[in-house]
Amino acid sequence: MLAIRRAVEKEIARLEQGRDLALTRLQQFEAQYNIPSARFAEEMTAEDVTGGDLEYVEWMGEYRLFQQLVEDLALLKSLSYVAG
Repeated sequence: MLAIRRAVEKEIARLEQGRDLALTRLQQFEAQYNIPSARFAEEMTAEDVTGGDLEYVEWMGEYRLFQQLVEDLALLKSLSYVAG
């Protein structure tokens, strides 16, 4: 049981690091375009960003990655351990 708990804790730490890095990248895009990522994802197209398709894909990819990391972290943190 202890080994499983340690493995989960390591994965949580890894995911938190990835989440923080993704958040930093998102904040850079948000500052550059003065728009939150959620609104960007809903309303904007590649033509709306200075860097065109590449920058749009990078921002959207980073946003989706961030969302997935947050979801995965919530799941792992919600685990309970039951001794059998």
